[in-house]
Amino acid sequence: MGICKILRGINLAGKILVVEDDGILATALQVKLENWGYNSPVAFTSQDAVKQFHKNKPDLVIMDITLKGKLNGIETAELIDSELQTPIIYYSSNTDEELSKRLKNVQNRDYVSKTSEDETLRLSIEKHIKQKSDLNSEKKLITQENSSESFTDFNTVKGDVNMNRNFNTMEKNISYTDKECKKPKIIINNLETMTEDRTETNSVPSVGTVNNDNKIDESIEAENHVTPQTIQTELKKLETSFSKVFNESKSQHQEILKLNNLVEEYKGLLAEKNIKINELEDEKIILEEKVIQATDQYQTVLNEMCSVNDQINKFIGTLNDKLKVS
Repeated sequence: MGICKILRGINLAGKILVVEDDGILATALQVKLENWGYNSPVAFTSQDAVKQFHKNKPDLVIMDITLKGKLNGIETAELIDSELQTPIIYYSSNTDEELSKRLKNVQNRDYVSKTSEDETLRLSIEKHIKQKSDLNSEKKLITQENSSESFTDFNTVKGDVNMNRNFNTMEKNISYTDKECKKPKIIINNLETMTEDRTETNSVPSVGTVNNDNKIDESIEAENHVTPQTIQTELKKLETSFSKVFNESKSQHQEILKLNNLVEEYKGLLAEKNIKINELEDEKIILEEKVIQATDQYQTVLNEMCSVNDQINKFIGTLNDKLKVS
């Protein structure tokens, strides 16, 4: 194993899959996780989450509960990992105490509200990743112990077979001097041969050879032989990579701030627009009331003009009658 792989294995905290349908929130969470040292791919839909899960094989999943589409976050989690092998933290903007209590007793499942502090989310992530790492270490240890026991049992069985073979040889070489008493006279050479065979069986490995072991040891030494210059070079490469990632994260963070400012400005414009619409609605109501009042006044004046016209017509008729009489 090269020094680069060793250092990379030490520095990487793990891989976390983010499942969030809001692009701005997903990007902000991704930047936050990468600043904490995690590699964090993002999925925006339940279908994309399934593909990303099988592709990246993450150590942990942060799952938005209210996903858009046919499946919500809990149904998607059941689809990608029904056996509870991978830790999943349900992430929601709404506080759900009932769900939180129910998940406390479920293995590899947790609930964190989006309104919680960053420290709450970070501690939950570290706890579940550590539990998974400890479980994997225990499984590897059990596997190694089982493998070692199988190796030992194999040598023991082979030794017992050789022992039985030597006893059979010894039994064939027994001669009897007294036919009645049947007292055995054992040939000493066969006993010495049996002892030598048993010693060789216990001393020589039953699997592999000494030469192969030497080659393995030499290979391990060659891989682990690293000069200070190599370490310094690898550290410089890592420092360059970290600087690049940090600058990219910083740039992304600035872009997110700009987007958030634009969103706030857009919200402000919408609020102003709503205020103006309300003001126009009020002015419309006032104008409608004035039109009604003007219409009533016009009707009153029209009625009065008709009454005056009738009086003028009566007066003219009276004058005509008087003129005819005179």
